[in-house]
Amino acid sequence: MIDPPRDDSVSVISSIKNSGVDVKMLTGDNSSIALFISKLLHIGTRIMDSSSLRKIKETKINSDDVEAVTNTDIFAEVIPEDKYYIIDVLKKDGHIVAMTGDGVNDAPALKKADIGIAVSGASPAARFAADVVLLDNGLSVIKDAIMSARMTFTRMQSYATFRIAETIRIIFFITLSVLVFDYSPLSAVMIIVLALLNDIPVMSIAYDNAATSKKPIRWHLHETLFIAIILGIAGLVSSFLLFYWLNINGYAVVAIQTLLFLKLDVSGHSTLYLTRTGKEHFWKRPFPSLKFFIPAFSSRIIGTIIALFGIFMEPISWQAVMYIWIYSTVWFLINDQIKVFSYKLLDWFKENNYKKNKTLRIIKNT
Repeated sequence: MIDPPRDDSVSVISSIKNSGVDVKMLTGDNSSIALFISKLLHIGTRIMDSSSLRKIKETKINSDDVEAVTNTDIFAEVIPEDKYYIIDVLKKDGHIVAMTGDGVNDAPALKKADIGIAVSGASPAARFAADVVLLDNGLSVIKDAIMSARMTFTRMQSYATFRIAETIRIIFFITLSVLVFDYSPLSAVMIIVLALLNDIPVMSIAYDNAATSKKPIRWHLHETLFIAIILGIAGLVSSFLLFYWLNINGYAVVAIQTLLFLKLDVSGHSTLYLTRTGKEHFWKRPFPSLKFFIPAFSSRIIGTIIALFGIFMEPISWQAVMYIWIYSTVWFLINDQIKVFSYKLLDWFKENNYKKNKTLRIIKNT
């Protein structure tokens, strides 16, 4: 007399909701049955049947209709065409939509969704239309996929921010130094060695402990670019200050190049600890994994040994190495404060822009 939900459905739905994802039930069952199952699963009680949905479909859809579809928890007595339409409305409203199903009648909706998920035991048509096919019973893998995807996103954002900032630090520094001081702060060999040393920690980002957002996230390229430029400019300033000080104190060109090589190596890899924590300070959890920390730290040690013993460059003293490490660490702490302040500034602008747009919408509707 009952088609029971999967054993893990309640816990999975609760976890997904806690991740900021809305859950809706689309079923061909009678409204009373759908409401009963929805209460068992804690999905919600806001229900719309097929007749109400078709009234919306028959008229030119407006913002109120879109809001009604978006706010509904249960769509009962629907047919495949209705499922397809619901997903289409949600996507046009700017949502990223995932759909699960197992029958032939779910195939069009699975194909239309951004992410179609065919559950275990699904029909061949549903499997073919879906992007993901679950081989085991239960839906817990969906929850795990959401968390894994958000960790991957955090790592990608960290990489993108670091790579842009590091490009500004090195390329702009070399170019402007040649124009201002009339000679290159790094030899060609130093640039190659620096690039190789950068690749060691960058590859380990994939194994770092990454924070998972409590809400769905999307790329905000302007935000990533803004933070990367700020960090790049801060690094550029610190390098130019050191370069200027070494020049006015009469250091030899070969010694200046070695000192700047070490500074760019130590400071550059320190930036990874800034970008990995996003808006938070570098000391916030999650802490770096050993698979990330060891390559990131060892690359700086290798760069220090190269500068100390003069491999491919003029050697420098232990005292000079110590001063560069202290100088780079001080700027690392300064950059951390600059990064956090920049994120707060971005949030302030976004909040004020949201309030402004909301006010304009109210005035327009009035």
